[in-house]
Amino acid sequence: MPVAARLRPSVLAAREQLADGRAQLREQHQRGMDGVKVCARLTSLIDSAMTRLYDAALDDLPGRDASELRQRVALIAHGGYGRRHQAPYSDVDMMVLYEGRVDSLVADFARRLTQDIFDVGVQLGQSVRTPAQAVQMAREEAQVGTSLVESRLLVGSSVVNQKFVDSFKAMIQKRKNVLARDFIAERRTERLQYGETVYLLEPNVKRSRGGLRDLHLLRWLWFLRCGVADFDWLFDMGVLSKFDHRRLLSSQNFLLRVRNEMHFHAGEACDQLSRAEQVRLAEYLQYRGREGLLPVEQFMRDYFHHTKHVWHLAHRLSEIVQPPSRVTRVFGPVLGYTTKDGYHIGRREISATTAALARLEHHVDETLRLVDLARTEGKRIAQDTWYFVYRTAPQYPAEVSANTAEKFLKILSNPERLGELLRRLHEMGVLEKIVPEFAHARAELQFNQDHKFTVDEHSIRAL
Repeated sequence: MPVAARLRPSVLAAREQLADGRAQLREQHQRGMDGVKVCARLTSLIDSAMTRLYDAALDDLPGRDASELRQRVALIAHGGYGRRHQAPYSDVDMMVLYEGRVDSLVADFARRLTQDIFDVGVQLGQSVRTPAQAVQMAREEAQVGTSLVESRLLVGSSVVNQKFVDSFKAMIQKRKNVLARDFIAERRTERLQYGETVYLLEPNVKRSRGGLRDLHLLRWLWFLRCGVADFDWLFDMGVLSKFDHRRLLSSQNFLLRVRNEMHFHAGEACDQLSRAEQVRLAEYLQYRGREGLLPVEQFMRDYFHHTKHVWHLAHRLSEIVQPPSRVTRVFGPVLGYTTKDGYHIGRREISATTAALARLEHHVDETLRLVDLARTEGKRIAQDTWYFVYRTAPQYPAEVSANTAEKFLKILSNPERLGELLRRLHEMGVLEKIVPEFAHARAELQFNQDHKFTVDEHSIRAL
């Protein structure tokens, strides 16, 4: 018997609905629809199919059982599906949330629903939990916690869902510092596996440094800090600057559009940007190249620019949300001191006072002073000071003064931690102001099998 012949009419209808809708979305994607819009429309399409299957499963039950389940059960979308960023062939994360004990009524309903969703052709990441169980797992496992941060009620009991939401938010409020540490550690482990540099030449669009997962990390950490994960809402609240908001939305749309195309083309989940895929994507996105730069190299340079900015923000927020140790809080003011030129030297980091920031805003020489001081003291640069220079660097003069050149050469004459110092200057966008040729090397791709990183990354690693 053909598979379709033994499927329920509701399943066949949902299957046809998804197939037609996915085909239309692929056409809209091919015509240039934004990556975010494609993901949002795909999410709505799956929402509709899920609701259809949920209602059909209840309609097949005796009235009393159906009424009881409507009061006891809720379907919760979470993960990428929850944030309405569902990729064409990624798993759909859904939780069957129920009240009371998992008796045969709940178990049979969940089993029927899971089978129907599978028969429709959706790859499901599914769980069956009470609100208390869901919150406890989020508390104990960072991967579950991050997935549930952006959960939403799909269909079912709003009362059961609200019980989960209230308990989850209460747990978050009590443990936000611990959860922030766990979320950051989980993401760090993933980056180490998939690429701990932005400039990896065959990156994973989702998991390598600066990829979609770092966008997710930003959302998770802002949720812990502000109770809000959406970038637009964060901008309206004044949490995100206009510059960062614009760049984040641009990077998010670019990465989602690239990933959508990779999925549609492969007909399955595919996030690895192989060399062959880079060439294909450059052609698909109509990169023309220019003298000395192939289309694929031009495409990858754009990719690296987007992931660099995402990584800078993710790294900065990761530093900000992790509170200093009790020792630092108690003894930091006592053990630290402020230099005559306005830098505060703490136990772990160096920060600029108002007077020093005024000089950093206009003089590239002052940035050289800052990074050399960090090298001498063996301290990192405080995130607020680092980010101030990063935002200010594009305004530095293009001409290199004799004084700047002399200071830079003096710094180069000391090999101690020189590579680390130059990396700091490069990440701040300052190195290319002193060595103009390095602007060309930034994110410069040599498209061959002999190189694993971009030209700038290779150069600094060599140092």
